[in-house]
Amino acid sequence: MDYGCLLLHMSADGRLPAEFTGSYHVHLLVRQGEMSFSDGKNVFTSRMDDLVIWQMSSTIQRVEYSDDFEADVLLASPGFLQQYNPEMVWASKGFLFIRINPSFHLDEESLQLMNADFELFRLRLGLPDNSFKREVLGRVMQIFLFDLWTVCQHGLSQMETSDNTARIFLRFLSLAQQHALTEREVAFYADKLCITPKYPTYV
Repeated sequence: MDYGCLLLHMSADGRLPAEFTGSYHVHLLVRQGEMSFSDGKNVFTSRMDDLVIWQMSSTIQRVEYSDDFEADVLLASPGFLQQYNPEMVWASKGFLFIRINPSFHLDEESLQLMNADFELFRLRLGLPDNSFKREVLGRVMQIFLFDLWTVCQHGLSQMETSDNTARIFLRFLSLAQQHALTEREVAFYADKLCITPKYPTYV
């Protein structure tokens, strides 16, 4: 049965992560070896204890693996992520960070979080089917997303980007957190950002 998420291990399951781009959001926890890929603008190299995330909206190409490459691969369908997304503002911040940094190294604390979440997915996916399995997996996805945003939080505070759109996006999120309950008009935020009212829609 399709529950909206799947956890694979490359050598055990005989599948390559790039097979799933365009159908799933792909999360790779690199265990050994090396992988390189391009997002159409930059080339990234990922090694042991790196977390790689390929969003469905990203263009992933020229994927190459070393002979000894191994990774655990968590796949999530867009509908599954949308249904169980627990928080929109941090989801947007995490989306932006991952868009700019589709591959990043995990420190010891972050690696422990990701290992625990991947193991919880493995445990829950391996249990027999029941009436609540999708809902339970959805709660596991929510834990994973909160942990992922915790990991990204450190990166966001240090993130430097020359992308003006990204900067405006982050400033807009900050303003929305402060004023969303009282200010619903685009013109208000455009004025605060010193841009035209049409530009926030584009961003």
